[in-house]
Amino acid sequence: MVDAFQSTLPIGCTIYKGQLRIAGADIKNLQPLDFLQEVGNLFIHASLETTTIKGFKNLERIEKDLEISGINKLESIDAFPNLRYVKERVIISSLTNLKSIKGFEKLDTIGEFLAFHTISRLLIYLHYKH
Repeated sequence: MVDAFQSTLPIGCTIYKGQLRIAGADIKNLQPLDFLQEVGNLFIHASLETTTIKGFKNLERIEKDLEISGINKLESIDAFPNLRYVKERVIISSLTNLKSIKGFEKLDTIGEFLAFHTISRLLIYLHYKH
């Protein structure tokens, strides 16, 4: 359960080196995870019953992959405002109702690749800093 995740970690812990997999019809709010500054892997997957992903406001670093996929009702992503580094891949896929992505303003390093696929309603605007 997302709401109880922080209580499973040592007091004051903001780094989770493991794989954080978020899926489940009962999950509607990811903001209880705002305390995280670093994770190993982050997967946000199908069966999530939300139209908007918000949160992860303190997340700065992902040590492997970020994947958001297969959430049929998802219309917008408004998250990750302080994310700077993803060591390997960012994959955003199979989100047929996604219309907007906000956030990611500080993301300056993706080690391998950024992939968008099966996103039919999204107007993609990427701002690349040299």
